[in-house]
Amino acid sequence: MPAKWRLETEERIKAVMECLNGTLGTGSCAQKYGVGRTTLRTWIRLYKMRGFEGLASAKQNREYLAGIKSVR
Repeated sequence: MPAKWRLETEERIKAVMECLNGTLGTGSCAQKYGVGRTTLRTWIRLYKMRGFEGLASAKQNREYLAGIKSVR
């Protein structure tokens, strides 16, 4: 698998659309874009739940409420 790099939102959208349109399977699409299948499946799930905004904010999906995250 190629070295990982962060894909821009446009590239994420292309990858998700190729999978949803049936152009490529998740394995082939993940390999083409250099990401893991789990990552690609997460993007597909985010797209289905939130649309394009879900993909644009994929880096910001780990929000913590005050007091929940313990400080060590």
